[in-house]
Amino acid sequence: MNNHWNSMIYRAWSPVYDFFFNRGAFAKGRKIMFEKETFSSGHSILLNGAGTGADLPYLKGTDLNVTAIDLSPSMLRKAERNHNGYFPKFIVMDAQTLFFPDRSFDVVVANLILSVVPDPYQCFKEMVRVTKENGEIWVFDKFTNENHSPLCGEQILSKAATVLGTDIQVNFDDIYDMYKHRLKIVEEHPVWLKGRYRVIKMKKQL
Repeated sequence: MNNHWNSMIYRAWSPVYDFFFNRGAFAKGRKIMFEKETFSSGHSILLNGAGTGADLPYLKGTDLNVTAIDLSPSMLRKAERNHNGYFPKFIVMDAQTLFFPDRSFDVVVANLILSVVPDPYQCFKEMVRVTKENGEIWVFDKFTNENHSPLCGEQILSKAATVLGTDIQVNFDDIYDMYKHRLKIVEEHPVWLKGRYRVIKMKKQL
């Protein structure tokens, strides 16, 4: 995968993306992530790889400072109609190269993005960089690790998924191991496919 390919894929996906990826297990993952959370007034939140803005209706709080970025302009145009009363800043931007100063956000949300970007390690590095000390990083995505038994036809599915702009072989443990001295996992919830899809919340430590 590369950014040019992903841009073409998600421009094609944008008219029907919500039908496939904002319902069922995907909606369940977002509900688990946000249902118990009410953000403090003035909280700064980055939706990293916001897509069509599926996370926006779940945000609860007043006077929130929400920034939604995505590589695809067509996805963000849909997100602009999905803000649920908030008025986020919508910016076309590569999740692997965030144009924000260090420690800019109280919460960085990355739903279904680490499995999409060409370099999930670089993407996560940028997420850690722009998170404030004592801030949090929330992730919902599909991951594999050595403890998972292979799914039937997983290698074939992996090749097909790559063509569709995603990667089902991203290992979150490998990514997290590089930052476990700075991040602490505070919540982890399996969502679907024997825990391959899961919600993970981390706190950035001083």
